Amino acid sequence: MIVQRLDWIDALKSILIIIVIWGHLIQYYSGETEFWENSIWEIIYSFHMPLFIFISGYFFKNKPNLIESLKTKAIQLLLPGLTCAIILYIKSSHLNNIQLIDIKHIFESACMNLWYLKTLFICLLGGYIFFRFKVVSIITFILFWLFIRSGLYDYIEINLIYTLFTAIGGGNGLFFLLPFFILGYCFHHYNVYIKIKKNIYLISFFFMWYILMQFFNGLDTIYFASPKWFSNNTLFYEEIIRTIYRDSVALFAILFLFILFKKYYNSAYTNLTINKVFEEIGKNTLGIYIFQYLIIEMNLFNLPFLKICQNPFICIIHSILITLIFNQAVKYIQIYKRFSTLLIGG
Repeated sequence: MIVQRLDWIDALKSILIIIVIWGHLIQYYSGETEFWENSIWEIIYSFHMPLFIFISGYFFKNKPNLIESLKTKAIQLLLPGLTCAIILYIKSSHLNNIQLIDIKHIFESACMNLWYLKTLFICLLGGYIFFRFKVVSIITFILFWLFIRSGLYDYIEINLIYTLFTAIGGGNGLFFLLPFFILGYCFHHYNVYIKIKKNIYLISFFFMWYILMQFFNGLDTIYFASPKWFSNNTLFYEEIIRTIYRDSVALFAILFLFILFKKYYNSAYTNLTINKVFEEIGKNTLGIYIFQYLIIEMNLFNLPFLKICQNPFICIIHSILITLIFNQAVKYIQIYKRFSTLLIGG
């Protein structure tokens, strides 16, 4: 079945993947030892992944064939992590002693890389199961929530289980993104847009985001947060407030940007070349995300990013150019179906 795409969604996703690359260039190659204090990095990391998963939730639908759906999503979201782990293992081995493959190392690397894709897979899995076993799903989630929030996660001594939890950010990533996945689903399912599409709401969401961002800093992101809320009859109020604050910042940013694009991305101008380019990038964000992991985050080819990324504003120009190059690479790889499936999930 051919799925009709929405131009404004593809355009929004293209902007998101550009700022993902921008944020990673600042993080890894700005030359700043405390990159989390960079104001542009703070803005990017206040909303970019929550908005991505909100969009996934927005289009989530229960599928009649659970096994087939999970198989498709596993190939799309989990297989690239394994392929990337093998590629990086081969590189680190310098093609020496490849016959002595360290399966454990590859498995751990596959679990820990591309954490967002694993978290998205868990959200989709939870959604599919919820529609079939609502009570069991709710009880399971509550027990998992208590397990993580109580700090029992820290006492896991079984390496396999610890590695699997790490794959979703130790629970922190999942707890941060799952509410926005659910919100995206509800936003579409209950047609919330109709109720809040007036400009007064759009302006209000922007100002709330702007005001909250005045107090936001990089240390408020999940990368520096603890998933623990309570332990030994002690509540960690500071971490609870921090979580609520972080989620509120992301919420207002999502509502503003999502409504802005849905309302004002005019299809009458989609014949413009630049619009077509952005919409094409939006269709290939998964592949671009995987390419940027290998080439930017892991610097697979030892490229001199450090020399071009120390100015954050020049860095955005490089981010756009890199995105365009990666988009072409994705299009080229998609010609070879089997290789495309292994590397970028399809």
